[in-house]
Amino acid sequence: GSVGSSVSHDISFGFQDVLAERGPYQICFSVGGDYMRSRASELIRSLLRNQYQFNAVLSYSDGMTLGVIDALERSGLTAGEDVQIFSVGGGPSISEAFAAGKINALAQCDLSDFGDTVIELVHQLGTGEQPEEQTLLSGTLLVNGGRTA
Repeated sequence: GSVGSSVSHDISFGFQDVLAERGPYQICFSVGGDYMRSRASELIRSLLRNQYQFNAVLSYSDGMTLGVIDALERSGLTAGEDVQIFSVGGGPSISEAFAAGKINALAQCDLSDFGDTVIELVHQLGTGEQPEEQTLLSGTLLVNGGRTA
């Protein structure tokens, strides 16, 4: 994501907390791709050119995930095999890449009701009503060729 943004910060710390609790995994380094395909591709190509050793990438957006896949493939590596890819997103291009085995796990967010839900919450707050706690974004974690986890 974008360096210093609250979204990137929160997602990163969420990943780090879960990894620390559940196993021998660790995030060795983090780079900001500004949620852009071109920037993510450039960063991965730079890491490979400078012989950084990594076997997995966590990506916070469709654009960055596609940029990672582009860079790996241009370098002769197979996305999803030589380097595992874990992505948050879910647009059509990402769904296709996941189905093709280029993404190992996909946290797919359902944005279909997000706008309506937010508008309703704003209306409730504006009228002084105390809204009930609710989940704003539902999602699905897909792994192993699309089976729901």
